Amino acid sequence: MKKMKQLILVGTMILASLALTGCGTTTINLNDYVSIIEDGYDTAGVAKYVFDYEKFEEDYDGKIKKDGKEVTVETFLDKCVNMSLSVESGLSNGDTVTLVWDCNDERASENYGCKLKYSDITYKITELDVPEKFNPFDYTMVKFNGEAPNGTATMQKDASCEEMRWVEFKIDKSKELKNGDVITVTASIAQGEAEFAEKFGKVLGETTKQFTVEGLDEYYLSMEDVPEAAFELLKQEGIGIVKKSTEKWENPSRLQEISYVGYIYGVNESMPNRNTVRLIYKVTADNSELEYYYYVTYGGVHYKADGTWGTNGSGGCNDRFSKDNHLYYGWEDLNKMCDALEATYGKEHVITTDIQR
Repeated sequence: MKKMKQLILVGTMILASLALTGCGTTTINLNDYVSIIEDGYDTAGVAKYVFDYEKFEEDYDGKIKKDGKEVTVETFLDKCVNMSLSVESGLSNGDTVTLVWDCNDERASENYGCKLKYSDITYKITELDVPEKFNPFDYTMVKFNGEAPNGTATMQKDASCEEMRWVEFKIDKSKELKNGDVITVTASIAQGEAEFAEKFGKVLGETTKQFTVEGLDEYYLSMEDVPEAAFELLKQEGIGIVKKSTEKWENPSRLQEISYVGYIYGVNESMPNRNTVRLIYKVTADNSELEYYYYVTYGGVHYKADGTWGTNGSGGCNDRFSKDNHLYYGWEDLNKMCDALEATYGKEHVITTDIQR
């Protein structure tokens, strides 16, 4: 499967015999001994340079001297010659790679009597195999857990897919999520793209994907966030609770009207329930002198993952007053009741109300 291409960096190989110039100076054309090979797959290709040490030794062994003494070609090359490629990996067909020399010409001349001849070479990548595209998002799903605004996101991979064992995911934001947030997931090859391409003949076709957070239980942080339909159901349920409290009257049939007055909404995001809502009702009997206020408490009004809404519990008013030797649950004075209810919230709560007093 591998394809290898060798480039002789000078148009034709010149004879590697010593070229003597001046006072016994040896001219060495380094480009005669270097080749570049390309390997791998398009977008994940690699390039390497190859220096023909065997040929260099054949041409110069015993001919390089220092202070009149012979020096091994290994010592000479180590002291005077260095090279590198501008890029070595992640290559695609059409990319170019430059071989860059970094030689110590002064040392080669003064210590070894050699003049180095070389030039940087640009090489074009053309023969990498084209791999199959592999989309890791076809074998995974994002899972949202917890409750907004503190939801979390995790990636679940199909373990039966061997390629997925090489893929890892990074989520730009995996905590403190709420419904409607958008997260970006980035896929990469943990062991290296070149190794992945070599093993499977594939490269990643899609590396990033966005997901919209959904399905989290979400506690409403203001009454304005509560859907109108849910709010109406809350009010109707509250009326039922108020009416049940009037069944304790000596004559329940005297009940004339239960009317909704407004709400007191307290939010503390550090508490499990997040919110506590009091719906206020006015109760009127056929005796016009009997008129008072009653509240219903809901804890943790929230959106549920199944698309419905709910609460973490509800309760009626436990406060009582006497009138004409009869005991009633509720308050005669709206202002006093609202003051008392607001006082029950801690200082960490943010309180809103639409009750006109």
